[in-house]
Amino acid sequence: MTLRSLFLFIHVVSAMVLGGTLAIEGALLVRLRRATGTTQMREALAGFRLLRVLAPLSLAPTVMSGMYLVRTVWGWRAAWINVGLASLVLAAVAGVTTTVLRVARLRKADRGPIGESRGNRGDYRRDPILWASFVMRTAIFTGIVFLMTVKPGLDESLIAIGAATAGGVLVSLAALRAATVDGVNSEERHVAGSGWSPEESR
Repeated sequence: MTLRSLFLFIHVVSAMVLGGTLAIEGALLVRLRRATGTTQMREALAGFRLLRVLAPLSLAPTVMSGMYLVRTVWGWRAAWINVGLASLVLAAVAGVTTTVLRVARLRKADRGPIGESRGNRGDYRRDPILWASFVMRTAIFTGIVFLMTVKPGLDESLIAIGAATAGGVLVSLAALRAATVDGVNSEERHVAGSGWSPEESR
């Protein structure tokens, strides 16, 4: 077994773990959305601690082994490598600036029961930013896997990542719209259940 084969193995396995990390995040978001009480929401958020460990442990060897392969095999003149690396950095920054910070903020919000900090547990469960970040990063990661597999030229690489990003944007917008509509419906049900009416406020 050569050193190149070893680094290639590390690169593939760490990329698979990175994909698994995204799958775990998606499962946690579904669990958070379906939570019906404060305890269940706390348990769902606690699962994000695992991602704080898995994400860097999978991202670091992916990048490091990739750098070795670039230096010894392909070189920086391969356009798909530059596009893929830039896309990976973009996805990582998006995860840190949205999901990581937002989950930390939600866990500490108002020092009160989680889920009530925004005045409505439904608002908390359906946080659209978390879903939008997840969808965008998953789309970008899919585009990167395509580049790694096909190894296209510059134009094809840009088109592939552009298409993946555009798809992520469209799905994110749909998720944001659905969350907004769902939130309005939830608020209307809450008002109806409380028996409040505009006449009572006069």
